Amino acid sequence: MKARTIVLRLGSASLALGVAALGIVAPAVAYEVPVSPATSGGGTAAMAMPGSALTTTYATTGLTTVAGATQLGNRGYVPGDYTPGLPATAEATAFRTDALNNCPDVGPCEGLGTITVQFSQPVRNPILTVAGLGASVGRNTGTTITAQTQLHAVLTLASPGVGISKLSGGNLAVLGAKTITAVNHSTGYRCDTNQQDGPPLAYPAAATSACGSVQLNGVTSSLTFNVGAMRTQATPAVPAAPIDPVLDRGKNIDGFTLLASAPEDFGDAPASYDGGNAARAVLSDVTLGSAVSEDNASVANGAVSPSSGPTASGDDGDDGVTLPPLTTSNSGYSTTVALAGASKAGTVCGWVDADINGTFDLAERTCAPFAGGATGASLTWSGLAPIAGATFARFRVGYNASQVESPTGPADSGEVEDYRLVITTAPAAPPAPTGPGGPGSGPGGPGSAPGTGPAPAAPGIPQPGPLDVTPPAGPDSPNAGDPVPGPAIKAVTPGDDAVIPAALASTGASLAFLPAALILALAGATAVGMTRWRRSRRPANPPVL
Repeated sequence: MKARTIVLRLGSASLALGVAALGIVAPAVAYEVPVSPATSGGGTAAMAMPGSALTTTYATTGLTTVAGATQLGNRGYVPGDYTPGLPATAEATAFRTDALNNCPDVGPCEGLGTITVQFSQPVRNPILTVAGLGASVGRNTGTTITAQTQLHAVLTLASPGVGISKLSGGNLAVLGAKTITAVNHSTGYRCDTNQQDGPPLAYPAAATSACGSVQLNGVTSSLTFNVGAMRTQATPAVPAAPIDPVLDRGKNIDGFTLLASAPEDFGDAPASYDGGNAARAVLSDVTLGSAVSEDNASVANGAVSPSSGPTASGDDGDDGVTLPPLTTSNSGYSTTVALAGASKAGTVCGWVDADINGTFDLAERTCAPFAGGATGASLTWSGLAPIAGATFARFRVGYNASQVESPTGPADSGEVEDYRLVITTAPAAPPAPTGPGGPGSGPGGPGSAPGTGPAPAAPGIPQPGPLDVTPPAGPDSPNAGDPVPGPAIKAVTPGDDAVIPAALASTGASLAFLPAALILALAGATAVGMTRWRRSRRPANPPVL
C-alpha cells in the first residue's frame, strides 16, 4: 500500500463547539472584550469593543495568515487558563501558520511571517489571550502510524518598549519577556486534552496545546510578533515525520486563536451620577495626574462602577486635581488639571454638581483642549448657582472628545476621577454705617456722628463714674511727676489713675461716659506718648465736642 501523509491536527475551523455542546457554564469575565465576531477580508481582521468602540485590527504576512472569526472554546476550553476568566464563547480571531519553509524535521525554525495587532488608541497593559498553540502531522501506511511530529507556532515580540508577562495558562510559557511558546513542546491541538483522534488514531501528545493569557506591559498602539515554530518527535515508538516541501505543503499547519482585551478605569462618585451607565475609560497613555488604577477586573464590559461610594474615595489613583474652596456666592470657579503621558491632542472636561441634585448637568460642565505633550489644562466655570452642602466633581480626559464631553458612559482612552467637595455658605457682609442717631455712634460711645447717648455697658465690667477731663494745672498738682502706669493696671474705680493716649487727651474730648475697660484698651501696652489724668469723685458735666 502506498504511504501517505496525514494531518493529525484539529484546526480551529473544525472545532466549532458551542457552550451547550461542551456542557460549560460561562464564568464572569473582565475588562473590555469584543462581543461580536471578527470581520475579516484582504488578509486582516478587526474586532471592536462594545461601548467605547476601541478597535483591534490584526494583519499578517508570509506563511502566517488570518483564518477568520472563531470563538475561544473552539480549541477546547479550560476556565482557569485565562485571565480575565473569559468564557468559551468569547469572540476571537483564528490564524494559521505553515511550519514548513526552512523548518527541520525536529527543532525550531523562524521566518514564518508576522502578526501585527493594532489598537485604534494607545492602550496601557493590554492582555492577549492565546488558545491552541499546537498541532500534529504524521505519516501512515493504512491504519498504522509510521511517523509523527508535534508542532506549535512561536510568537516573538518585535515591538520595542513593551514586555510580556504570563498571567495564567496551561502549558504556556513566556521566555525573556518577549517570546510566547509552550512549556512542553510536544503539544496537542486542544487546550483540554493531549489525546488526538484520527483515523488512523494518532499517538497522544505529551501535553496539551499552549493556552493562556499574557499581559503586554507598557503603553502600546501596535504590537508586531515574528512567527516561528517548534517541531518535536511525538513518541519514541515512531520517528518524527520528515518534511517534504512539495508533499507536505499545507499539512504542517498550526491553527491558533488570539483575543485582545483592555483594562478600564471607572469613576467612584455615588451611583446617581452614573445613571446606570458608569463613566469609564480604557487605560491609555494620557492620565489625570501621574497615577491611574485599573478597576472592575471581574466583570466584562461592565456599566456599573465597582468603586462607587458616598465619599468618592474608592479609587486610589485619583491625583490629578486639587479643588479650591467654593462658596454659595461663587458663580464662577476655576482649577488646574494635571496631565501626564499625552501623546497627541485631546480633551479634558470637568463637572461640579453645584445645585447638589445628584447629577452632572450640562450647565455644570466645562471643557478645554490640550496639545500632545501637555502637562496641564485650566478649567473655568461660569453661571454656577451653588447651594451649601456636600457635593461631587468629576473630571475626564481622553482623545475622543465626544466621549470625554459626556459625564457618563465609556471612552476608548483616558481616565475618570471623582472628588467630594463641600460648598460653604458665603460669609455675611459687614453691617453698613447706621448714620446720625444710630446706637453706639454718637457722644458717649465710640464714633463721631451725633448720637442719642452712651453706648451700653459691657456685662460684668465695672463702670466708673464720670471723668474730669481738665488736665492737671501744674507741677503742684497731686499727680504731677508720677510714673505713667503700664499694662499692669487691671481695673479703674473712682479716685484711681487711668492712662489714655496723649493724642486723645489733647483734643479736650469728654471721656465722662467711657468705661474703664475701654480707657485701658485705648491706653495700650506702652507708656510712650501717654498723659496722666485724674478720675474725679464728683460728677462732671463734660464739654461737648
